[in-house]
Amino acid sequence: MDAYLASQPPHVQPALVKVRSAMRRALPTAEEAIKYGMPAYLVGGRAVASFAGFKNHYALYIVSATLFDAIARDLPNREMSKGIIRFDFDEPVPEAVVQRLANWSQTEGSATVAMKGPKRAKKPVTPRPKQRKPESRKTKRGS
Repeated sequence: MDAYLASQPPHVQPALVKVRSAMRRALPTAEEAIKYGMPAYLVGGRAVASFAGFKNHYALYIVSATLFDAIARDLPNREMSKGIIRFDFDEPVPEAVVQRLANWSQTEGSATVAMKGPKRAKKPVTPRPKQRKPESRKTKRGS
């Protein structure tokens, strides 16, 4: 996570540090990880939220559609698309988002993880031996 933040342009870093702080406050027991190239918060091994910095804004990604819909109702007139909420760098993460994440992680998030169980580890993939292609025979023309 620290490496991700350090890799961001200087004008992006302060906003992302604030977002990280808000996410930790909202999801204190969540595991921090990098998923799809951006910081993510895992509850029971499943990503519930993540964030990323861009050239002109930062964005929060909310995995649960139910949670996203609840947050969207608290943020009218906000630029959003399915699961993504965008903010200008000088905007703080709205406390409504932080509170919804915190409430969700304590109730619905825990119940969802309990119903589905922790994410199963993938079976290791055994690489197949490479098959050699038969060499093509070159024929001489004009013989």
